[in-house]
Amino acid sequence: QLPSAPPQETPVQMIQDGRNALKSLLENWERATVDCTFADVPRELLESKNKELLLEKAATNALFDKSASIETCKTTNRIVRDYLGVTGKGPMVGMDKKMKK
Repeated sequence: QLPSAPPQETPVQMIQDGRNALKSLLENWERATVDCTFADVPRELLESKNKELLLEKAATNALFDKSASIETCKTTNRIVRDYLGVTGKGPMVGMDKKMKK
């Protein structure tokens, strides 16, 4: 005997799930919109007077020496777009159609 399919969520349950997801997004807004996985080279190191030092760091430590770079945080809308369903994934995908039911 074949296993039965899981019960379908009702439109009301889907809308409540979407509301809960948006509430979670708002409660975690900074974590969702700030990405600190970038590393930049310090501006001083890029000045022409430091060309030799820059070349030395690039040749010997660029891949491993994290002290030669500065962690940079940037804002991003990627996670917000996912939550809203704009990217085709997330709890709000197709919510407009669910609301019309």
